[in-house]
Order: sequence, then structure tokens, then C-alpha cells
Amino acid sequence: MKYINNNKSIFGIYLISPALSFIISINRMYKGDFSVCWIVPFVMATFAYLFPPYSDFARNLDLVYELKDMPVELVFLRNSDFVVPLIERFFVKNNIPIEFFRFIYTFVVYYWMNSIFLDLYKKRCLSIRQGFYLWCLLFLTISFFAYIINLRTLFVNYSLLYSIYKIYYCGKNRYYLLAIFAGFVHFAYIPVVGILFLSRFVRYELSLSWKVVISILIIVLSSLAEMNFFLDVVSVLPLNDLIAKKIEIYTVGEWGANGDLTKHMHTTNYIIYTTLASFSLYYLYIVYLKNYCSNKYEGYITILLGLLLFTSPVTSLFTRYLAFLNSALLLHVIIAYSDGKIPGKYIRNLLCFQLFTTLLNVYANWNCLVNGNIIFLLLPVPLAIFQTYDFLEWCKLRLTDDFNDFINKSIFSRQ
Repeated sequence: MKYINNNKSIFGIYLISPALSFIISINRMYKGDFSVCWIVPFVMATFAYLFPPYSDFARNLDLVYELKDMPVELVFLRNSDFVVPLIERFFVKNNIPIEFFRFIYTFVVYYWMNSIFLDLYKKRCLSIRQGFYLWCLLFLTISFFAYIINLRTLFVNYSLLYSIYKIYYCGKNRYYLLAIFAGFVHFAYIPVVGILFLSRFVRYELSLSWKVVISILIIVLSSLAEMNFFLDVVSVLPLNDLIAKKIEIYTVGEWGANGDLTKHMHTTNYIIYTTLASFSLYYLYIVYLKNYCSNKYEGYITILLGLLLFTSPVTSLFTRYLAFLNSALLLHVIIAYSDGKIPGKYIRNLLCFQLFTTLLNVYANWNCLVNGNIIFLLLPVPLAIFQTYDFLEWCKLRLTDDFNDFINKSIFSRQ
């Protein structure tokens, strides 16, 4: 009865002020009341609802407005990863604010995060301190600012992570269907889905020393950015025209190393940012190697490392798979920690790195925070739901033509 009353009160606070409910729920979880963690999906979904259209998300919406009056069959023909365009097209065509789509997407992801946490917390009988560390680590590892701009990546990453957890650690094979669905949400992740099926039959595990060697090769090859070998291998595969066109876009097209949509990756600020943000991944990998222990999940990570090695010259694919490797390694580490196989000091250090990365993301995305409707997180939800963006007008008045920067900025903007 106490937890029921707590849940009712925290939801009431959420309706008054989502930001305040988040702070109170963190405090309650610190004291051991993890029943309130379910409010976090509502808060983060509201955050996503209020986040301004920007960068990749704005580009995708711009495409959706082009598809608005196009027959459904043509949408299928133009997009191999057709799920999101079809859903967004439905929202736009029926004059439903696209912000509701972002709300649902984000809510599901943080719901899955809480589901993994609560399952581990209850089954492993963790202490309050262990539970709090575990929840914070899962929460901070979701790079909200990076993924809210590209919701497909956020959704696919956690769809696959949740599928892996349910398949490998809960023995529920029906979640292969969720993994397949994730591949249709984002074409680039089809190889990752394929590895999930392959690892069920090929349970080959590399020794620790070989994993170190492969890691060094990945770093070297990604630095050299030599595309020829990748293209030579892909050219002999029996691919249909649509898939071949997608690969071309990601290799030598607009998402290629010298493409129009990756120019920002060569700027000094971006290189400094990615270098600093990578510290948490490096430390996570060190923790994984230092506390290496063989289990049924190892075959998947081994083949995933092979995929990273193969795609290392293709920047846009490599960064996506590297982000997923981060999630996959985290799942391995937190389960090992829950089983008492990893000392708490490593988790505390990892938390510090993730907190640093989160603060770095806040700084990098500061202009999004002050040029949108984020302030309404402090106010009642009924006021927040009316803060929608007139996409076409917003882009015309507030964004540059490439959707990568703001014009008519707030006085609080970072120059």
C-alpha cells in the first residue's frame, strides 16, 4: 500500500512539474524505493516531446512532408527502412503533432531500460546501493541528446539490447521478432540483427589476447579510413538495387566520409568532443577485458567485434556499430556486476565517466536546450502538451538550410 501511495503521489508531482518529479524520484531511489523509477519514462518522453526539430530529425521530417501525399507503395520503394517514414507520414497526414510520436518512441526505450533494471534487481537480490548504481549507469548510458536527434538509432539500439537480454538471459526466443522489427526501423542495423541469429549457431569465442589484437586493428583501420577493401567485398555480394543504393549512400554518398552530411565530423570541435566522449567507452572496454569471463553472450560480442573491424573504414556505419557495442558491453558488465563478478569500484568509476560524458553532451547541445520549449519541463504537463512546433515554419525561421544550426538564437545561446 505504501508503494501504491508513493506511485500516485509521484505521478501527481509529474503532472505539476515533470522536472521536479524526476528529482524527487532520484532521491527516493537513492533511499531504496525503486518503485518510483517508472516515472522516468514519462519525464524523458516529455523531454523528447519538447525538444526542438534539429539536424537529422529535422531532415527526416522534411522527407516525410515530401512523402505526405505519396502512395504508400512508393514509400516502400523509396525507403528500405520504411517503418518510421510510414508512421511519421501517418501522423503528418492526419494532422497529429509529430511530438506525440517522439513521446511514444522515447517512453518505450526508457520503459525497456527500467524493465531490465527491475528484473536484475529482483532476481539478483541486490543491495540498495548496488541497485542505485546499476540504475544510474543504465540511465546515463542512454545518450539522450545524441539519440533524440535520430530517434531511429535510439529505438533500434535499445530494441536490440532488450531483445538480447530477453533471449540470452531470460530464454525468451519470441524476442527475435523484436530484433527483426528493429532491422526494418533502421537499415544499417540489419547486420547486427543477422549476428544475433548467427551467434545462436556459431558460438565461437576468441581468447582475451585475440580480442585485444582485434581492438587495436579496429582503432588503426578506423584511423586510416581505407574504403577500397570494404567496397571490394560488398561488390561481390548478391544485393538488390535498393540495398546497393543504401550502401552507396553510407560509403561514397552523402553519408560517406566526404559526404555533405558528415562534413561536421571533420571540424576541430567535433573531433575534440568525440575524443572526450569516448573516454567512457574506453574505460568500459577495459573493465570488460580486465574482468573477462566466458559466457553464452560472448559469441555475440566476438562476431560484433568482427563487424566493427570490417566496417571500420565506413565512418557512418562504424560509429553506429560502435555505439551499439557500447550498449552490448554495458549489458555484459552490469550482469557480471549483479552476479558479484565485478568489484563495485569499477562501476563507480564507470559512473563518473558516464556522468562526465552526459555533462559534455549538455554543453554540446546547449543551443537546443535554450532555443526550444524545454523550459516547460518545469511547468504543469497540461501546458507542455500544447507546446508543439509548426515544423515548416520553425525550420524556415529558426534553422539553417542544412538543419545543423540555429538562426535567430536565444540570448542564452552558446556561440
